Amino acid sequence: MGKVEVTAAVFGDSWDCTVTVRDGTETHHRVRVSRADLARLDPGASDPMHLVEASFAFLLEREPKESLLREFAL
Repeated sequence: MGKVEVTAAVFGDSWDCTVTVRDGTETHHRVRVSRADLARLDPGASDPMHLVEASFAFLLEREPKESLLREFAL
């Protein structure tokens, strides 16, 4: 698995996360996480950073980074 870097910015009632995956080359992804999804998937978290990192770890165990969608909602 490559190195995953996540930044998150509040956008209304959700977060707009930018994810960069580096492993020789890099890919860039945009992930939207609503407050409701964060509360359901990572109760007590104040931001989605850990959730998005864990989600990418899960995805990268199954697919190469180039196969992941460039933009999606969690």
